[in-house]
Amino acid sequence: MAEVFRQVLVVDDAKDLRESLAFSLKRKGFKVYLAENGADAFLVVKNTKIDLVISDVRMPVLLVLNCLKKLEKFLKILQYFFSYRIF
Repeated sequence: MAEVFRQVLVVDDAKDLRESLAFSLKRKGFKVYLAENGADAFLVVKNTKIDLVISDVRMPVLLVLNCLKKLEKFLKILQYFFSYRIF
């Protein structure tokens, strides 16, 4: 049986993309948390049970790859998806 992800963290410094993705996920029944950068994402994961992280690759403050290393300490299984704006 496939795993069901209910708590999703969306991390992106582009507010429009972050909110658009959150809107779509909420309509599908997900509980969505938002973070503008890796440092904010770390605080959310530290204080909330997150099932899936969807993140931009290039962000200010704390690079995503560094952030993931920190997040792994708080999550049993880290599921993540990277997005990257090409324009």
